[in-house]
Amino acid sequence: MLSLRAELMRAGVDAAALEEAARSLRPAAGEGDALPLKLRDLALIFEGYGAALSRSFLDPSARLSRAVEKAAENGFFDGAYVFVDEYKSFTGVQLQMLAIIIRQAESVSVALCDDPSRQGDALFEGVRETARKLKGIAAKENIPVAPPIQLTEPRRFAAPEIGCCLLYTSRAHE
Repeated sequence: MLSLRAELMRAGVDAAALEEAARSLRPAAGEGDALPLKLRDLALIFEGYGAALSRSFLDPSARLSRAVEKAAENGFFDGAYVFVDEYKSFTGVQLQMLAIIIRQAESVSVALCDDPSRQGDALFEGVRETARKLKGIAAKENIPVAPPIQLTEPRRFAAPEIGCCLLYTSRAHE
């Protein structure tokens, strides 16, 4: 049950979303209503577990969700210049954070690894879906999106200071 809760939290699904899903399901004629009832049960369990944790511990699976709430409340990214690199896709809660960043920041740059010359290649479809989601978030916020810039030569470590920084932060997470 805990691993299910953690997975749903990464996807950005909380007790309220489960309850909403349960309300939106209408069983077809002659079918049972077990799924909406199970979703309501899960919502109650998740809500109770979250309330218990909030009184005594910080739920590790809820850290990013709490960060999203705090960033939204406090304008943490107001006027910031944000650069996102080293991702192929994002979880639901990461997309929620990116939506806050896109809404608040002065500028957001996202580096994605794609090869436009290989249209229709399944290898890049996940990255292209990520780009579509990010553009959708920007469109919803009425924020213009610049055309993509295609880098044709490696520039990752053009500045030795950046390479050293990336090496240090990569090792810190090992």
